[in-house]
Amino acid sequence: MSTADGIEREVSAEHPLSHDVLVQSEEALAALKGKRRRPKDDTERVRLYFAQQYVDLLAADPGVRLGLDAEPVHEMRVAVRRLRALLRAARPMFVREWADALRAELGWLGRALGPLRDLDVLSAYLRAEAETLDDGDRTTLEPIFSALESDRAAARAEALSVMQSERYLALLGALGAPPQLLAGAGAVSLEAIAARELKKLRKTVRRAEAEGSDELLHKARIRAKRLRYVAETLGEDSIVRRAKAFQDVVGEHQDAVVAEERLRALAARVPEAALSLGLLIERQRGRRERMRGDVPKSWRRLRRAATKAWS
Repeated sequence: MSTADGIEREVSAEHPLSHDVLVQSEEALAALKGKRRRPKDDTERVRLYFAQQYVDLLAADPGVRLGLDAEPVHEMRVAVRRLRALLRAARPMFVREWADALRAELGWLGRALGPLRDLDVLSAYLRAEAETLDDGDRTTLEPIFSALESDRAAARAEALSVMQSERYLALLGALGAPPQLLAGAGAVSLEAIAARELKKLRKTVRRAEAEGSDELLHKARIRAKRLRYVAETLGEDSIVRRAKAFQDVVGEHQDAVVAEERLRALAARVPEAALSLGLLIERQRGRRERMRGDVPKSWRRLRRAATKAWS
């Protein structure tokens, strides 16, 4: 069975993808499979990376629509982030108007998926934490999970409305076409772009450590993602692993920051659960401190590997 046939079978009849988009997905996958050899230059690396992210995004589409588990939403968001990050980091390689417009549309899709993904992450974390509480506290939290389910249903409805729109299909059509590279794109070095991203990340981490700022640590996470995605494009697996490890640390720190904010809002919304939520809020503070303690080691490993490769 072809990829397109598989997608057509998995997506419900209510929300079909257009035939043109399905054909483009098949063509993109065929092109990708036909170029498994080592890319000859950076422009080919960029084209292959775009094709892979397009295929990954489209492969996640049926799972997001069907809603049987949370992973496809995550996979689609990751594909969106990778594409947006490369469009920004490697901006000198692309036709400016095309890249800016495509990045804006990807941002629109990412924002539509964001609340749904955030609720999936928060709900899974809170359910795991609830299992460590006594029976009384667990019972008190049940209205919280009901509230989160209601929020999730609304977020899912919003995401699906976006994915049923002509605008979404137009975005898929744009992604299915080859990226628009400038005539002189071959003169732009991805390694030079990676070195520039490393410099920005180093500066942000230095400020975050000096100021103890949650906001700057979150900014470092975003910059680390950009560095990682350029490293993926270059095939620098060792740096990708270290960047992911650093992202995991600062990402969990940010998850704790967001979780505390959401828990406080839920306590105001469901006052009878405030006491039990207070226990979980205290845990977020400890979680943040633990992750801050892990930042120097994970950053040192990433910095050394990236500096060796690109400085």
